[in-house]
Amino acid sequence: VFDKTGTITEGRLVPGVLEGAPGREADVLRLAAAACRGSLHPVARAVLQAAREAGVDSLPLASALRETAGQGLEATVEGHAVRVGRPGATIHIDGRLAGQLPLADRLRVDAANALADLRALGLSLAVLSGDQEAVVRDQSGRLDIDDARGGLLPAEKAVAIRAWRAGGESVAFVGDGLNDAPALAAADVGLAMGSAVDLSVEAAHGALLDRGLGAVAAGVSLGRRLRRTLVQNVTLSITYNLCTVSAAASGLLSPLEAAALMPISSVVVVINAARLARSA
Repeated sequence: VFDKTGTITEGRLVPGVLEGAPGREADVLRLAAAACRGSLHPVARAVLQAAREAGVDSLPLASALRETAGQGLEATVEGHAVRVGRPGATIHIDGRLAGQLPLADRLRVDAANALADLRALGLSLAVLSGDQEAVVRDQSGRLDIDDARGGLLPAEKAVAIRAWRAGGESVAFVGDGLNDAPALAAADVGLAMGSAVDLSVEAAHGALLDRGLGAVAAGVSLGRRLRRTLVQNVTLSITYNLCTVSAAASGLLSPLEAAALMPISSVVVVINAARLARSA
């Protein structure tokens, strides 16, 4: 299961032209960008980019900044209550809609190949996102992912994952945003992208230091080989020790011969495990 923004997409949202604020675009973007300056969210970074492109040179200080995962952020700027949330970057000032900034995001260049590798491993794929339903379905459809759900709050992502697990599925979730922390913690395996914020990394079971999605399939494949190797090593060790101990107990081996044969078990196990290092 994947998050969308910053996971199967690049996460670098490109802002369009501010809508619904004729003649006062610069003022609206100045207040919104001031509120967003303290956030690491891709939407906040896109608002800051839009303000720079609109010629806003300096930003006032913001106070009482509050960011709610999956819902947006609020701050007080020059005495105004400023709120930036979805869809796109919808800007409210003093409780009134001040403008809407459309945002575009591109799929990762390696997404199609990485997901094909996961399908080849026999895995089912899904997307859970807080973005608009139509956008999520469109971008997921380009990757042949049928189970794509948008408009979800962080808690709703976690509920969906728990439902899969309750139905007997083993679930891995890959995400990178603040709003992915509950889903990362709810999954059997939570994987945070290398670009993830600290809270997401803390909630996850592991982090992908390689920013590419190919690391997910590589990790699954390596994990399966590791499990097979562990089973092989345990089986080899038990079988070998049973045979040698039985031979020693029946008098077929002297104590010295038995002692000499014991390290061979360890050598075989180490050599078998070393094959993983060559294939990793």
